Amino acid sequence: FFLMIRRPPRSTPLYSSAASDVYKRQLLYSGFGGLLLVLSAGFLYPAYMTFKALKKNNHDLLANYSKYWVIMSVGVVVHELLAWLVPGFRPFNFLVLGAILLLLKSHAATATTIYDSLIVPTLKKLESDVDSTLKTVESAVAKKEKEAAELKSKAEKKLHEATPKDKSS
Repeated sequence: FFLMIRRPPRSTPLYSSAASDVYKRQLLYSGFGGLLLVLSAGFLYPAYMTFKALKKNNHDLLANYSKYWVIMSVGVVVHELLAWLVPGFRPFNFLVLGAILLLLKSHAATATTIYDSLIVPTLKKLESDVDSTLKTVESAVAKKEKEAAELKSKAEKKLHEATPKDKSS
């Protein structure tokens, strides 16, 4: 679609105009346009298909999409780290889109292979560490929530005590 966009002729030579148009298209694909493609293909379509699998209670399809979402979440973390380490790398969204399409095209084979060969062994190695870290974080959050509730209760009590009583009744 974007390749069919035509602009009026410029006064500059044809080769520089063509190069400029190619550069602008590349910016569109790698910038917002690339992001839009990645978000649509990587999140909207699989999210809708997961919804459909849940609606039909299709356990096989749900298992496949669960693997996809695990891989996708790892991919998002890797994407953000690489984007931070290598800012301005133009073809990055093309590579991400290619990986997403590869995961979606094979319906489950690629996702299952990646999940079984990379994700599962890594998670098995780290499972006890992750579980203990999660327990520590959960207990810290529960402690902070309890402290916040106590502070709120004290503040409400002080506010209630400080409010003047209506003695006219």
